Amino acid sequence: MNRVLAALVGMAVGYIVFMFAGYRLFWLLSHKQSERFFDSIYTSAFAIGPAGAVIGLIAGLLLAGRPRDPRA
Repeated sequence: MNRVLAALVGMAVGYIVFMFAGYRLFWLLSHKQSERFFDSIYTSAFAIGPAGAVIGLIAGLLLAGRPRDPRA
């Protein structure tokens, strides 16, 4: 159960961190001034955020460790 909880927390934290970082990075590097606001929101929410969720999921699983043997 700890592994599942760690994976879910890692996924949520990864999504949020990557979403805000992606928003800021896209805002700074975008050359289109007219649509920069909407492009940065959609890119961070639907492209960079889910990538961060996958990375956070993997990190949460790795940090939680291996499951314990119930027979031991």
